[in-house]
Amino acid sequence: MSRDIYEYDKMKKVAIMTAVEQLKLRGEDAVRSSKLERYDILIRDKDIRIKIKFSKPIRRSSVVELCWEFTKIIHKSRLWPNDIYHYYLLMGLNENGGVNKIWKISTDEDIIYRKNQIFIPLNKGEDYNKYELDIISSDNGQLQWIE
Repeated sequence: MSRDIYEYDKMKKVAIMTAVEQLKLRGEDAVRSSKLERYDILIRDKDIRIKIKFSKPIRRSSVVELCWEFTKIIHKSRLWPNDIYHYYLLMGLNENGGVNKIWKISTDEDIIYRKNQIFIPLNKGEDYNKYELDIISSDNGQLQWIE
């Protein structure tokens, strides 16, 4: 059991540190939150709070293809207080624990209004393309948090 906890902590650390790095590459003043906060990342100059969700590819049944599963995704109207965090960054990890894909979803998006889970297929995630962020390796992008 302790091996599973170690693996979970390792994946969480990779997901959060990758998210902070990607935000900084986009020019954001992003910092990791303290352990007492309910969100994971704060963009200080804009007071935007972000919750990180991560998943390795899983298969729920023999019929269903591999997908990333993100649980406990809650719409803003059901959060208390409702501005506890403003965005989810969903981190699709590969089998080795590295980040393959990133999606930015606002807590007031209709896609999460009646759902508590989001499943994104590895190969057919077209419904989520508008939320997907490019993973950048240099300071050449701009992430627009305020639409």
